[in-house]
Amino acid sequence: LIITVAAADDRQSIRQSDDKIARFSSRGPVKGTFKPDISAPGVNINSLCAPNSLLCRQKKNGRYLRLSGTSMSTPIVAGILAQMLQRSPKMSPNQLKAVIKKNAINLRYKATAQGSGEVNARFLLKRNLGPIKGKSPSPLYPGKNKIIVDKGRRV
Repeated sequence: LIITVAAADDRQSIRQSDDKIARFSSRGPVKGTFKPDISAPGVNINSLCAPNSLLCRQKKNGRYLRLSGTSMSTPIVAGILAQMLQRSPKMSPNQLKAVIKKNAINLRYKATAQGSGEVNARFLLKRNLGPIKGKSPSPLYPGKNKIIVDKGRRV
């Protein structure tokens, strides 16, 4: 599964309606195919610092860094896909991609800048994609390890 991700600037607000595509984010199309597939926050993202890395030694600010780039956007999309697979492990790669694109928030940019729009993790809370297998804790349901029953709907 290949998903190309653009970087969005959340402008340090909670509302996605004021988000915009970062100036540095690359645009498509590439060799006849559209790029990116989707966008995700990628400006001023707080991230863990790799101990003793050159970047951390240069920043000298402890365990965290604030970075910008599509390399910050991509893990957000990967985490959302992981949550989707946890809830519905039988989803195919193409189904995962289709669902994440279908539920994206349109930022009113061309598809060659935003893809289908900005990733919308909130739809995971509203939709029943299937049961969560096992008793692994989920950030979607902090402190609760209950199984969610599938209502028979398919994605």
